[in-house]
Amino acid sequence: MLRIIFLKVFLLFSLVLTAQNFNSSEFLDGQWCDKDKADCFNIIATDGLLIYETLTGDFRTGIEIIGYDEKTETIFWELVRTSKKTNRFKILNPNKVEFDNNNRRTILYRQKKE
Repeated sequence: MLRIIFLKVFLLFSLVLTAQNFNSSEFLDGQWCDKDKADCFNIIATDGLLIYETLTGDFRTGIEIIGYDEKTETIFWELVRTSKKTNRFKILNPNKVEFDNNNRRTILYRQKKE
């Protein structure tokens, strides 16, 4: 229970630090997929928290916003309590980003809510 409270406070604090630059919850919230919809994941923005989730639901963790580069319009974020390095969303438009997870770079599209 204490760990969950700490996670919420930590994530909320990281959102506040970058809030003056962009609304991370509004921008990141949604399902993101590659062109063929073969590789997808959800980013869920709820109550000031950002959650990363696979479509199967077998992996779910918090997202920590590391920073935002206004010049390149790139969001830097990490998955909480994992060994994954910093991920990058380079904003091409509100529904299209260049996603770089340090292993590969791909274009992702926000899927329309049905």
